[in-house]
Amino acid sequence: MSNNPVFTKNPYDIEELKMSKDSFSVKVNAITGQDGEFWVSIIPSLNISGYGNSKEEAQESLHHHMKTFWDELKKLKMNKRDLMLKNLGWNNKFYAKKQYSKAYIDDNGVLQNLQFAEINSLETAA
Repeated sequence: MSNNPVFTKNPYDIEELKMSKDSFSVKVNAITGQDGEFWVSIIPSLNISGYGNSKEEAQESLHHHMKTFWDELKKLKMNKRDLMLKNLGWNNKFYAKKQYSKAYIDDNGVLQNLQFAEINSLETAA
């Protein structure tokens, strides 16, 4: 992945993924929070997560797992890529958008069962 992810405070209303034969760019929402003694960072719309001893380590781990995801996706033929993304809930268009977030808040107001959770937008490209 050539670009480092950029986390910002304002979540996207519509998540976006663009891909060509050899490159990807995404604008997705990432949830980061503490789960026990560890920190977790999750992108529900791509089913990718990372963890660490700090928020920063969790986000770095998430970036590593995103790179692995893109590397594996690049190995697939376009029709297999489309099917994989469709199975994750993305629409098959020139640009894809997720219509509903998998994020939730439980009865206690805890997001994805994480303490100190926050939702950030994340933009990166490979």
